[in-house]
Amino acid sequence: MIDLLITTVDELLDRADQASGHARGARALVSEADLAAAAHRRRPVDARRTLAGRLGLRLLAAAATGAPLRELPSLPIDRSCDRCGEQHGRPRSAGVSLSSSTSGDLVLAVVGPADASVGVDVEVVPDDLWRGFDEYALHPSERDGRPGAPASIDERLAAWTEKEAVLKAAGLGLSLSPARLLLGGVGEARRWAIPRQGARWRRLGESGHPRAAGLHSTPVEARAGARAAVAATGALPLRRRSVDALLHAVDFDPVAGAACHPSPARSIP
Repeated sequence: MIDLLITTVDELLDRADQASGHARGARALVSEADLAAAAHRRRPVDARRTLAGRLGLRLLAAAATGAPLRELPSLPIDRSCDRCGEQHGRPRSAGVSLSSSTSGDLVLAVVGPADASVGVDVEVVPDDLWRGFDEYALHPSERDGRPGAPASIDERLAAWTEKEAVLKAAGLGLSLSPARLLLGGVGEARRWAIPRQGARWRRLGESGHPRAAGLHSTPVEARAGARAAVAATGALPLRRRSVDALLHAVDFDPVAGAACHPSPARSIP
């Protein structure tokens, strides 16, 4: 089972402010490294988006491991980059597999079994795509109009989100060109989807790299005007979690240093 949270920055941070029982609100529920990452963003809107992405991942990890709310900041999530060692790499935590993505006002995070090697991406659909997008993002077989090939801006961006999720799941990021990946089912007469609870998975057609070979991807429903996808080593069921459900899945004892009064989250409907 893969647990998924997709929500808006405002909903996540506003609900967490209520739940924290602390004057610092949602900021009390993340690590100092998370706060530093948010502080490095130049625009306040980008800082809030980074903070929400880090918090969403911590809430999912806490619900999966049974950690109480007060332990969210200390949950061991390592983001060491494989190349330089700085804390901007793929998130890792013992016993689970994690991934997150943000775009515009949206936050997407997932947690799965340790061997699922999950990856996610969410994108707000633009009015137009940048010049050279197709050559960079689409496999040659996805550019020639064969059945199943993406055509519209919406479809091409949807293909991008699946590929970005796959590259995250493989631990490659954009070190491998997305154009080397061929999504399953393109040009095939048979139905490519593998139905599972909450998802319709497809196995990657061409991987372009041994670490991506055999990975699966599925689109997931986002709000209108946005596209999202999840990738993993297999076609696992997806379970969508709400912000309130995640907040109720943890112990609502106020975090350290909070005022001694009942947390407002206890009355969230």
